[in-house]
Amino acid sequence: MRDIVNCNQDIKYFTGNLFLLLPYINNPLRELDTTTFSFTFAHYHQNLYDHRYCTYVSCCFEKTYNYWDRIGDLLYSFYPSLIANIRSVDFVRIVDAIYSIGERDPNFLWLYNYRLNQYDQLNSYRRNIVHYYQYETTYHDDFIRNTSSIPGLTAIWDEKSRMPTFFREHLEFACDGCEQAYLYLYKVINYRNVNGNPNIPTPVQP
Repeated sequence: MRDIVNCNQDIKYFTGNLFLLLPYINNPLRELDTTTFSFTFAHYHQNLYDHRYCTYVSCCFEKTYNYWDRIGDLLYSFYPSLIANIRSVDFVRIVDAIYSIGERDPNFLWLYNYRLNQYDQLNSYRRNIVHYYQYETTYHDDFIRNTSSIPGLTAIWDEKSRMPTFFREHLEFACDGCEQAYLYLYKVINYRNVNGNPNIPTPVQP
């Protein structure tokens, strides 16, 4: 439980810093050069605020993933027989495993639907950042590819400037998800106590 709280606090801290830094980061649409050549292109002389912003975006992805990984560990502690190797446990695997035994409790289904939708989007970003390139590297590469394309610059700026809101939404999902997990597991405990076997991987709804 303490680690879940700590991860949530980290998400809140880094997301808050994104909102504070956003007004001061490099905006390519305000850094256009129309005089040097016969075409318009954008400069990217990165300032300190922009560097910290990009760093915190990467941290937000990592911390949000860590948070849901801890929720997965919590669920797994109630269903240890569903995944043989504890090192293979993560949020997706344990939620899918619980769903596969027929669990359709409304609180659990909230977690399952989040896993299929918002979490998949989050994890597709996170996977690239953790295993391949930091957010800052990816953004800089996109910038170079679009330096003379106003529509391209607009698209990457729109995505970059939405990051604070994106993580505020995921912070709300994290808080709701924690509540849903505990409401669900409370019912699991009661169901198993009533049925006389606290250890079997039985769904709440038989």
